[in-house]
Amino acid sequence: MSESDPGTRTAGLLDSLRRLLSTLIEVVQTRVELLVTELEEQKLRAVQLATLFILASFFFGLAIIFGTLAVVMVYWDRNPVAVLSGFAALYLALAIIIGLIWRARAKARPHFLSATLTELSRDREGLTPP
Repeated sequence: MSESDPGTRTAGLLDSLRRLLSTLIEVVQTRVELLVTELEEQKLRAVQLATLFILASFFFGLAIIFGTLAVVMVYWDRNPVAVLSGFAALYLALAIIIGLIWRARAKARPHFLSATLTELSRDREGLTPP
C-alpha cells in the first residue's frame, strides 16, 4: 500500500482524532481534579473558621461573665447598677467592633474556584485561533 491509499489516510486521521480526544480528556480530567482540590480546600477552611469562631466565642463569653461578676462583687456596696450599665455599654461596643472585623474578613476571602476559572480561561485562549 502506498501513502496515498485512502485506507492509510483514514487510519492516520483516526489515530490523530484518538490522540486529540485523549488529550482533551486529560485536560478535562486535570481541570476536574483542580476543581475538587479547591472545593476540599474551601470546605476545610470553612470548618476551621467555624471551629475557631465557636471556641473563641465560648472562652470570650466565660471571660466576660467571670470578669463582670468579679467587678460587680467589688462594687456591690457602692452602685451595682452603674457598674452593670457600664459593662453593658462596653459589651455592646465590643460586639459592634468584632462584627465589623468579621464582615471585613468575610469579604476578603479568596474568590471561589479562582484557580479553576483561570486555567479554563487559559485553555479557551489556547484553543481559540488568532
